[in-house]
Order: sequence, then structure tokens, then C-alpha cells
Amino acid sequence: MPLQCLRSMPRQHVRPFVDSSIVEATSAIAAAGRAGAWHFVVDVLHRARSTGLELDSAIFNSAASAVRRSQHWELSLQLVTVGRQDGLPWSTRSLNAVISAYEELGLWPSALSLLRVFSQIGLRRDLVGLSAATSSSAKGSCWPAAVLLWEEIAWRGLEANIISCNALVDACAKGRRWQLCLEVLEEAVQRRLHPDVVTYGASIAACDERGGQWRCALALFDRIISHSLEPTVVAFGALASAFESGRQWEFVP
Repeated sequence: MPLQCLRSMPRQHVRPFVDSSIVEATSAIAAAGRAGAWHFVVDVLHRARSTGLELDSAIFNSAASAVRRSQHWELSLQLVTVGRQDGLPWSTRSLNAVISAYEELGLWPSALSLLRVFSQIGLRRDLVGLSAATSSSAKGSCWPAAVLLWEEIAWRGLEANIISCNALVDACAKGRRWQLCLEVLEEAVQRRLHPDVVTYGASIAACDERGGQWRCALALFDRIISHSLEPTVVAFGALASAFESGRQWEFVP
């Protein structure tokens, strides 16, 4: 069925999907998620449960992922919880879905606690979950946890990406650890993660956070220019603030 039809599909048309098989119901949910039709996702899952189909982890994971794409984080969390209440076991995908929801809801302690479940049930932490937990720690200004998670990504042999790197740099900046920011930045360069304007902007901000490192901030800004990146308002503001903190009035606009 064309994806554009899913958004306007009346409720009575849901039943043929869930009456046929769990496979078709799961496929319908996945298609609805790609179309952004999260109401349809909930309808399919509700009717599948009410008709007595034996639901598995796959359909709940698909539903949670589908509504998460529409940024309905609380609903995503609730769907995984319902699956657990139905007696379904944790999976890497369901755990990652909950960690991502915790990240967006600002519940970083819960995200970190959930990481422990992986080892408790014999599942291997992957890049998705570790990156989400790193971002969650950054949003909670918990830089020590973000550093440990970044190190875990490395020793597990996972391919880190610039998103998780930026989350760590942001966490260190908020924690006023400008030297650590620079270490992470250089590590990102060595690992060919291609630091972007977000990476440099956060590092410049870290140099300003009472660090008084205006020369370092200026050098980082020069790297933005030399790498043909487009400086953001945040980067300009952080540089100006660093000049002001260092009493370099001749540079302050």
C-alpha cells in the first residue's frame, strides 16, 4: 500500500492487517512509521492486542521506533513498557529505544541505569545505546559519565561518529573542562571523525567558561575558517565572550 495512503486511512481499514498475521501487522507499523503516521501505528498495535494475536518483541520495537521518529518520546517509552508487561524479554533494540526516549526526556540518570541491564541479561551494548547515553549525560551536564561512555565505545571496538563526539565535547564544555575538550577534539581528528562547526563551537565555548583561554579560542576559530566550515552565531558569540573574559577589548566588537 502506498505510504501516502496511511496518513488518511480510516480506522476500520486497520483490521485486515491485524487479522491476517503478525508479520503483516509489523510491516504495516514499519510503513506507518516511515510515513510519520504514528496514530495508525497505535491503532494497529491496539487492535493486534485486542484480537488475541501472539505479539512478539519485533512488533513492539517497530511501534516504538515508529512513534519515536515522530518525536513522541513518552509514547515510545510506554509502548516498550507495555511489551514488558506482556512478558516479552528485553532486546538490544528495545533497550536502545528506551535509552533514546530517556535522552530526549532529560532523564539521564535513568538512561545510565538502563545501560546496566545489558550486562545483567547478557546483551552487548552497541553504538546506538552508548551514543544515546552519552548525549543524555551531556544534556544532564554529567561529563564524567560521558567520558566513560566515550572510552567504552573505543575499547569495544565500535566506530564512533561525530554525533557522539559532539555530545562528549558539549558535556565537557558544560563541565568547564576546556583541556578535556581539546583532548577529545584532537582524538576526533586522529580517528578521522571529521570535527564540524558544532565540535569547534563547543570547544570555543569551553575555552570561555572561566578558563580565560582566549588564544586557544581564537586558534579554534581559525581552524573553522581553515577547514572551510561556516561559523555559526554560537561560535562567533563564544569567541567574543572569550575575548571579553580575557580582557582583549580590541577584539570585542
